[in-house]
Formats: sequence, structure tokens, C-alpha cells
Amino acid sequence: MTKAETYGFYNQTRPCNMPSGWAFLGPCAAGNVPAGGTAFALRPYRNFRVVVSFGRNDSTGAPFVIGEATGRDDVAGRLNGVLDFPRYGSVPCVEAARTPIECSGSAILYLLVINMQNVPVTFTSTPRISVGNATVFARQRWCYSNTLAPQSARTDVSPAPSAPGGLRVPSAVYIERPPLTASRNGRLVLEPVPIAQRYASGGAFTVFAISCS
Repeated sequence: MTKAETYGFYNQTRPCNMPSGWAFLGPCAAGNVPAGGTAFALRPYRNFRVVVSFGRNDSTGAPFVIGEATGRDDVAGRLNGVLDFPRYGSVPCVEAARTPIECSGSAILYLLVINMQNVPVTFTSTPRISVGNATVFARQRWCYSNTLAPQSARTDVSPAPSAPGGLRVPSAVYIERPPLTASRNGRLVLEPVPIAQRYASGGAFTVFAISCS
């Protein structure tokens, strides 16, 4: 991701609860990501079985955290005490070039990814995301991965509103990441997209929303 697509800070004692941020109340996994990549398998949750696999990157074993939520009643808190969690469909959707588009379907799952070290990490692609759920995927469904980002592509934050301490809270959009992918046999596999994903230092994070129709 670009720097413009990351904002926020982590809490080392409760890594999926960001101070002055959002708390993902589903399962949470933490571990180091070597330069060759690694996979995080989250515990089963609401019939979901999720594995997030990271590919090659420029770190030497950076600690990362993955949080999971469905978005129904399991995301709490406000970013910088101001911004409620922007559920998919409640804010605009755009293409990678920031052209407005109609949001595709509805979100079935959200994944929070946090860089926990004070050094930026850049991946050569988006992660591979495998989601199993025999109920949700009882029939074939077509899905996208979407990335939460500040509305402005030029800076990390939007002009307003201001939060306590002089910080500014970004207004958000979801960036749709093709290709459109079909579930098969109760499972959805979103393959990596070969675009650079940069996680700035100091607990920078992003959120992936998986939307299906």
C-alpha cells in the first residue's frame, strides 16, 4: 500500500485494540514475517476459517498482527476518538485510480493488518487471503478484496475534522482490488495482486474488506 493508505497506531498489550482507535473483537494472531513471507491462520470464528499469507518483502522478520471481524457487532471504538469504523458501503468505493464506482455487494469479513515495528515494510504484492465458510459459500458467490484508505490520495489525512492533540482524522474510502473471484466448494481464495504494499512504521495499519454478491 502507499503511505496514503495507512494510518493509526497499535497497542502492544492488546494488539488488536488500537489506542484511540478501533478494536477488532474477533480472533487476533501475531507473529514475525520473514523476507520470504509467511502465513497467519486465525482461529475459527462465526464459521469462518481464515488464513492470510504474506509474500516477499524487505523486512528481516518484522512483527505483524492480524485481526478479524464480521462488522456486525464486533468492531468497537473510534479512530482518534472521532471516526467510527467505516463499514463497507457506508463510505464511497473507488478504483485504484480513485475513480468513484458502485460498491460491490456487501462485506462478509474485515481483516486488520498492523506493522508492529518502527521500520517501514514493503511487500511485493497484496496478501493471499483464504476464507472458508460452508454456510456463506453454500452457493457460488463472486467477491472482491477492498482496501480501506483515507479519501485523499495526496496525504495521510483529510483536511477535517481535527481530533484531540492536533491530529486530523481522515475521511475514508474503500479501494476495490480486482480480480473478481468466485468461491468454490465452500471456500474463497483471493490470490495476491502484484502491487507494492507499504506499511509505514510506528504501528501503521490497513483494513481489508471482503465483499461478495
